[in-house]
Amino acid sequence: MAKTYQYAYDVLSSLRDKYYSTGNDHQKWVDYENIVNGCMAAMDLGLACFVNVEIHDDSSFNGDQFQSDSRLIDYFDVIKHSKSLKIERGIWIPFDTGAHLSYDKKVEAREDLFKKRCTSLFTTLPVTPYS
Repeated sequence: MAKTYQYAYDVLSSLRDKYYSTGNDHQKWVDYENIVNGCMAAMDLGLACFVNVEIHDDSSFNGDQFQSDSRLIDYFDVIKHSKSLKIERGIWIPFDTGAHLSYDKKVEAREDLFKKRCTSLFTTLPVTPYS
């Protein structure tokens, strides 16, 4: 979707927030650069932007790349952006029922997220290449 910044900006201009999901398995289909383009465009539009990095013990991509990406550093600044870019880690649950993944490493949970109820289940319209 977000092969260029301008395309991402044009598509996102009518939304209020944007959620991305990435990780080792996602990146077979959606390049890291596309996620970065989408994050920058969403933030420049003043949208709340969240990225869930789905990981397992053998993940080579853990989301740290976002924190050190020079194009994104400014977007993490809560003083400059009232809706700063948020990166979270979650577990990857494979669609392939034969896959055997381990999850011994602890996924850091943010306590403040548990105090809020999840409403995105009923208010989110996922957009995929097949919908």
